Amino acid sequence: MRRLVPALFVLAACVGSGAREARLALAAQARNAEARGQWIRAAELWFELNDGRDEEASRGLARALLHEGDPAGALRVLAAYPEPGPGLLLDRARLRQDLGRRELAAEDLRRLLALDPESVPARRRLAQLLLAGGQAVEALGLLREAADRAPGDRALQRELAVAARTAGELEQERNAYLLLAKHGRLETPEGLRLGELCLQSQADLPQAEQALRRVVEHDPTQAGAWHLLADLRGILGDDEGRVEALHSALENDPGNTEVLSELGQARARREEWRELEILVRHAQRLGRGDLAEQLEAYRKADEEDAPGGSAHGGER
Repeated sequence: MRRLVPALFVLAACVGSGAREARLALAAQARNAEARGQWIRAAELWFELNDGRDEEASRGLARALLHEGDPAGALRVLAAYPEPGPGLLLDRARLRQDLGRRELAAEDLRRLLALDPESVPARRRLAQLLLAGGQAVEALGLLREAADRAPGDRALQRELAVAARTAGELEQERNAYLLLAKHGRLETPEGLRLGELCLQSQADLPQAEQALRRVVEHDPTQAGAWHLLADLRGILGDDEGRVEALHSALENDPGNTEVLSELGQARARREEWRELEILVRHAQRLGRGDLAEQLEAYRKADEEDAPGGSAHGGER
């Protein structure tokens, strides 16, 4: 199979273009061979068609070589084409990127955008290259333009959110996740991230709660989502909801001492001493005597503040 590639450059000048009907028939046979997975046969047919001036034949031959495990040969075919169009440039950029030739891949993609300024695939792939090279701001700009041209593409919105986070554009990241949440369920890490962003900015809290609720409905063991829900309910003044969410968070992550401490404070504030005592014993089982003492101190402080001193605590 690999012998086809050197032979191409020797024989290409000898292969005539042929009648149009014959070339169309050969192209149809080549595509049919590809559909059946007959890649060697497809390569032979595309080779017969390729006279150095047929872009479709060059792309087909490269495709066949690629499926036969010869990406370098596929790239040589595409690199030899004199005046590539958008399709060939995109194929060549993909191969160059896969083979680690990122600068040449980016050059192909910029040429493609000069030929086809509306190309979404070129913008996305160029953004990937720029992100890998630490050029997050330019990558984000390209993905914004791509998203404007393909607003319903959820994968593109995810790429936009990642680029926005890398570029430090947290509002843009939040908006991307909000748009994703509006048109479907977020993946668990996305729902958690949206909750974090909304809590940080104190914005879009109802949408954040909806996303987090969907996370725990899909997987009730997500302690992180319960913890975020607790914070959110606290901001909204729902103390009962906050305590319930903290309880669920601790239930699913028993070793989380931050949640344990927050729940202990909430129980003490609500004067739920029996529940607080359960948390004290929980801390002791974790080997956190310091935390157990801290939780116990909440009850003692209440006793001291109450009329009659410690007798008040005894009545409880």
